Amino acid sequence: MNGQDLPKVLDRIEPSLAQYGGLTRAILLQLVREAQEKGYAIITNYAVAGVSSIGVPIRSASGALIGAISVSAMTERMRPREAMVVQTVKREVALLEAALQASG
Repeated sequence: MNGQDLPKVLDRIEPSLAQYGGLTRAILLQLVREAQEKGYAIITNYAVAGVSSIGVPIRSASGALIGAISVSAMTERMRPREAMVVQTVKREVALLEAALQASG
């Protein structure tokens, strides 16, 4: 999503955010910034209490976002494995992107 679309999307979803563990527009904006910096998203205790999820974007050859792979687990299991999970999912995304490019 480009930066121009983000405020419109946030305006549309903001009334529903509180039902996700007290998620707010400000928190979501911070999570988006962190995801952009890291190259992957992680969210903990918002969608489901006690659960962490990591998502890695899948991009086309032109760089367009075409999907994502995400992994969720209980937070106490995910936290100590975050780096390994991110590395594993990024590796699989790279293989998938390469296969997509090879298939034309």
